[in-house]
Amino acid sequence: MAVAASIEQRSEHPLARAVLEYADQHGITATSATDVRSIPGKGLSGTVQGREVAAGNRALMLDLGIVLPESAQAQPGETQL
Repeated sequence: MAVAASIEQRSEHPLARAVLEYADQHGITATSATDVRSIPGKGLSGTVQGREVAAGNRALMLDLGIVLPESAQAQPGETQL
C-alpha cells in the first residue's frame, strides 16, 4: 500500500484519492516517487525507492508483461484490474 500511495500522490484520479485516503487512515506513509508517468486510460508507472512500479488496470499490466492471477478477474459490475 505504501508503494501504491507513493506513486499515486500527485494523481487526481478518484481511485488514487481512495488509495491515499486509505493509506492516511491506516498510518501508511508514502515516499517520494520519481519518473511518474500517466498512461491515459490505463494507470501510472514510475520509480519508488529505486524500483520500477506500476498501478493501473489489466490493459496496463498486459502491456508491461505482467501475468495476473485468476483471482484478479473482475466479476460483473466490478472494476476490472
